[in-house]
Amino acid sequence: MKDDRTARLLQLLTVAGSEGQSAFPGGRPGLICWLGQQLDAHPGDAGHQRVEDLLQRELQRNAESIAKPQALTADEIESLRHDAQLAGQQMKAELDRQKR
Repeated sequence: MKDDRTARLLQLLTVAGSEGQSAFPGGRPGLICWLGQQLDAHPGDAGHQRVEDLLQRELQRNAESIAKPQALTADEIESLRHDAQLAGQQMKAELDRQKR
């Protein structure tokens, strides 16, 4: 591991599981970006637990919204596409930065 943050990120991805990752807005890249932002905002061991709690709530909220199908407007769909694309670009930039 390059650092403690990377280890925490990987552990949180494990907590989410593949189902949670695919259900997250933006999929796995969106989840990784969101987790990175949360880990930056809540550093250290106490922060890790806080982020894990936030993750559990977010996954539960996502599961509930999936269980209750709702029609999205064209604007909402476009916004989700944009968010997913942005999350993917941010993740790629982060991975490129870590490679250097």
